[in-house]
Amino acid sequence: MVRERGSIAYYTPMDMEVKDSSEKTNKAFIITIAPEELSSSETTALNELSAILELPGFRKGKVPPGVARAHIKPEALFAKTAEIAAKHAAAEVLAPHADKMVGPPRITLRKAAPGNPLEIRVEADLLPEVDLKDWKKLRIEQKPVVVDPDEIEKSLAWLQKSRAKHRAVVRAAQKGDFVELSFRAMLDGREFSEASSERHPFVLGEGSFIPGFEDNISGMHQGEERVFTLAVPREWPHQNLAGKEVSFTVRILTLHERVLPELNDDFARALGKFENLGVLRQSIREGLLREHEEKERRRVKAQALKVLAAKVPEPIPQALVLQESENLWKEFAASIEAGGVAVEDYLLRIGKNPDELKKELETPARERAKAALVVRAISEQESIETADEEIDAEAAKLLQGADSASALESKVDPDELRAYAKARIRNEKTLQLIYEVVTQKEAR
Repeated sequence: MVRERGSIAYYTPMDMEVKDSSEKTNKAFIITIAPEELSSSETTALNELSAILELPGFRKGKVPPGVARAHIKPEALFAKTAEIAAKHAAAEVLAPHADKMVGPPRITLRKAAPGNPLEIRVEADLLPEVDLKDWKKLRIEQKPVVVDPDEIEKSLAWLQKSRAKHRAVVRAAQKGDFVELSFRAMLDGREFSEASSERHPFVLGEGSFIPGFEDNISGMHQGEERVFTLAVPREWPHQNLAGKEVSFTVRILTLHERVLPELNDDFARALGKFENLGVLRQSIREGLLREHEEKERRRVKAQALKVLAAKVPEPIPQALVLQESENLWKEFAASIEAGGVAVEDYLLRIGKNPDELKKELETPARERAKAALVVRAISEQESIETADEEIDAEAAKLLQGADSASALESKVDPDELRAYAKARIRNEKTLQLIYEVVTQKEAR
């Protein structure tokens, strides 16, 4: 009989010899199973192989085991039997450690021959024990938060530019103009497609391209073509261009001047809910203050986790590091694609491949893994609870945040979604508790 718990299957006990060579964060067993103990595993193996067997006169999956045995190669039946028995034994010896396991167990057949004892090796990584009994003594200074008047003016200027109108002009291009360009980049006598474009929108003067590029566009007229060469700085992020000379052939397709609205009470009212410019400025100030306060809270939490993570004993399971590396890679890829750039194109621009970038992510991944261990330890130590209604609300929020909530809901396992929602809530509550304690606020 099999029972499922997490990623481990639990079976009725079998007689077997177990040698334990475990360490603190790694469980390792050598298991020997006598041939006579394999009968139940063989029955399961025969049923599984029968279900996929196709024989004339029988529907697929309906071949009786007795008939199927005669048509299944003995070596195939034994291999399946050994596989099932090995999983059975691994589940049994690892059952006491299931809640601390990181990733699936590793099972290796050491000796497997019909009529002889089956010998297997089972390994599993465990979460390390983290001693944080004195963590509440930690204090992190919270810096005062202020809003510089220049920040308010910069935000106003951004709002002003975002509502600018474009007006076609017949004159030479100058800084501040909105232009659309067609340009080709030649590197070492060949066109470099990553720095070329058929139609590229551009605001002159914003410094968003290779230094000197915009200076060469200024003074050009719509329809005019110009050829010039630039020396790319050595520190330029695109390694294929850094420190090299690139020749550009540029044509202005369209030329517009930007007409900015006047910053006055009418401008403020046009935004929808502000009586005058003074109220708009105050709203911007309050918004910036909230942003700065949240940024400072994140800094305090991050600093606290960094200090506490130093208490996590090494080595930590590599499976944890790889898991966090993969998470970082997915977050990186999502952020690049959110900007409208394919990950492959971005990697070409910086002259790296995925493996190189993932290798660079291992160090921050290790720190994130340690921080996760700290949060888990404090959550358990402080008995952080999550109510069913909180989990339901968080799960609903996660579905609503998806691009296609209805389609996603039909594909997502409800139990997995609730488990993920529960973990998110627990982590947020734990981080808030850490923040309150280390800033000397009264803990909940």
